[in-house]
Amino acid sequence: MAYSRQNLYSQQDQIASYFAKALSHSARLLLLSKLYLEGPSTAGNLAKLHPISVQAISQHLRILRKADLVISWEKFPNTFYKINKKNFNKMNRYLKAYLDQF
Repeated sequence: MAYSRQNLYSQQDQIASYFAKALSHSARLLLLSKLYLEGPSTAGNLAKLHPISVQAISQHLRILRKADLVISWEKFPNTFYKINKKNFNKMNRYLKAYLDQF
C-alpha cells in the first residue's frame, strides 16, 4: 500500500497546494473570475465564454466545488453556481502568504 508523504509538509503549504491545484487550469480561473465579478450563473451561461463544451465546464465546476471554492444549488431546470466567499478569501490568504515568502 502506498503511503502519502503529504503530512511531512507544513499545514500552510498543504492548504496552499490544495487551492493551487484547484486553480491549475485556465478554464477554472476564468470561471472563478466570472462568478466573482458577475455573481451566480448556470453552467450554460458560463460556457458561452469558453471554447469548451458545457460538459467540460461542468467538470471544472465540479473540481471547484470539491475545493469548496464554488457553491451550487438546483432551481429546476438549472444548477446555479456562485463563489463561496468564505473559502475564496481563505484561498487568497493562504496563497498570498505562500507567495509573500519570495
